[in-house]
Amino acid sequence: RGLLAKEGCASIAQATLSTTQRLTDENWWQEVRHVVFSASVTYAPGDVAVLVPRNAPRHVQAVLRALQKNDRTISLQTPVTSSLVNGTVEDVLSTCLDLATPLPQRSLGILALFVVGEDDTSKEQRQKLKELATVQGGPLYRDYVRSERRGVADVLVDFDRCAPSLEALLDACPRLRPRHYSIASCSTDTIELCVARALLETP
Repeated sequence: RGLLAKEGCASIAQATLSTTQRLTDENWWQEVRHVVFSASVTYAPGDVAVLVPRNAPRHVQAVLRALQKNDRTISLQTPVTSSLVNGTVEDVLSTCLDLATPLPQRSLGILALFVVGEDDTSKEQRQKLKELATVQGGPLYRDYVRSERRGVADVLVDFDRCAPSLEALLDACPRLRPRHYSIASCSTDTIELCVARALLETP
């Protein structure tokens, strides 16, 4: 609620997805969908719906496994109290941190500090993360992160010796921002949206 209040939301309501139907032809290059939510809420022409997204469960699990390498006692139900959220680890990983968006370079430098072990694999992974975080490593960063759109979940899978603390993860990850959509309806018991689905192919 605090996050939505910062987005300027005049009212907050829980909505249920009723239907989603493709509007464009199957052969058309862009997929536009008519999305209908059931919700008892009042709105006026020009208002927007602000939706809180959730990370994919596979991304949540990938990051949780990395956190457990640092602290075996941590679970999705572990309480978390911070300026970001008062809830559980599941709340943080599901709705607070963006686990899929490409990581900033500085974040890779933070993760490098949490590579465990001194064997050849650990040393190589630590050095590679450090390189990715430097100005000199800019071309490699663009190829590995930006072009392939790797988020923290992908990076932690690739760099499996990295075992960040929850505090480090909070520092390294961008926040999962609410999505704004123009409302395409005038009912008081539904919210209808026309949404273009973005499909990206990495090299």
